[in-house]
Amino acid sequence: LESGKEVPWLYLGRYRSHHGPIVGLKFVDDKDAGAIRLLSLGRDRVLVEYDLSNSFAATGVVVRSALTVEQTAIPTSLLVLPPATQPGEDPLRTLLVSANNEFKFKVLDVLGLVGVHHDSDDPLPSQESHCVQTLLGPTYGPPPNALLVLPDEDKGSRYAVYGTPEKVVGLVKLPLDGNPNCGMGLIAHPGAVRGVCISYDGKFVLTTGGADYSVLLWEIDTGALDASAAMGGTNIEPYEALIPGGKEGEFYDEMCNYFYLAQLRAQGEDTTEEREITGQVPIDAVPDIFRALGYYPSQFEVRDLQHEVKRKGKDTITLTDLIRLYVNHKPVADVSLEHMADAFAALGAEPISGLLKADALFMMLKRIGEPLSDQELQQCIHALIGQKMSGREDLSAAIFSEQILGFEAPEGGEESGEVQVAEALSPMEASAVGSDQSPAH
Repeated sequence: LESGKEVPWLYLGRYRSHHGPIVGLKFVDDKDAGAIRLLSLGRDRVLVEYDLSNSFAATGVVVRSALTVEQTAIPTSLLVLPPATQPGEDPLRTLLVSANNEFKFKVLDVLGLVGVHHDSDDPLPSQESHCVQTLLGPTYGPPPNALLVLPDEDKGSRYAVYGTPEKVVGLVKLPLDGNPNCGMGLIAHPGAVRGVCISYDGKFVLTTGGADYSVLLWEIDTGALDASAAMGGTNIEPYEALIPGGKEGEFYDEMCNYFYLAQLRAQGEDTTEEREITGQVPIDAVPDIFRALGYYPSQFEVRDLQHEVKRKGKDTITLTDLIRLYVNHKPVADVSLEHMADAFAALGAEPISGLLKADALFMMLKRIGEPLSDQELQQCIHALIGQKMSGREDLSAAIFSEQILGFEAPEGGEESGEVQVAEALSPMEASAVGSDQSPAH
């Protein structure tokens, strides 16, 4: 109603803003700007905001901005966070959360941006990071594809319900921080979960199944989740528990050693002056520490990581910060040989043999995605195998991952692989290919 009069629905138009399925469509009451906004998120990794104030029947729907929010992960859901949810952020700013198929939540500050893709496959030329945080999401089932915030009950804590495509629904405690103890999941249906919704008072969750032909009503007990979070430890303890071997393991010691080495390098490795142990390393050193630990972030991911730290007004981090960032940013699943084979197939490997010429692979590495210069590529190859490659070699996913990158072969592998590698990489010497050289961490 407007001025007491009934306002009829008016069709303004439509706009094909995505080239993939839409996984999130939200109206947002942006109190900071005093405007109602409409946003959509697609599996094409693009978040679109529509300019409602300039959309009319004569002009149709107008797009205000389009932003690439993922590089390789596929978005699965979109959530609008309540104001003042994330600590340290402007309480008047409305933040969004994008869930993806890699079990990550990305907190985004994107409302009010201006700028549109000139090509659906090419992000804004001057696009900067608008990712506030990258956080570990719940891993109790498939990646979440539905996110809903429970109504505020004036209890001092807020919660969100999530649903997955198969079997599992769950609850997470806000603010989002990547703490695994602040989330839970249960098997709600024997198969697909088709829908999740919340009662008006936030006391119940309704879920609909698929082949089980059921609609179930679940009572929410936030106290159980609070108890689980308290029992899981405080501060950095929950994140240390997610490190392989825990705080007493070898991996933790290795992480500490790399952290202290980064401190020495920041002050100069060859200096004779008295060193100052600050317990902090520059943010620029974090990507190299991650690579030394076996996690190789892309430049897109490094940009988001550094923006996350700098947004807090810091240019250095502590060991505690490093552990928290590592747990939240590191992929949940390691790269498998199947992933490598899929990548080779996408790059044009021969369908039956799975082979790809080294020249063809190098050409794509220098032109597609985050391109390497010829000098950078040659440096990488020399660091990995100790000599040049002619480009005429036939590479498969197994050869590339085991003999070039130095990944360990899966158990039960064929013994003949070594001979095939030596022949495929001719004229390189078999002794060099089969050596114990591993990637330069």
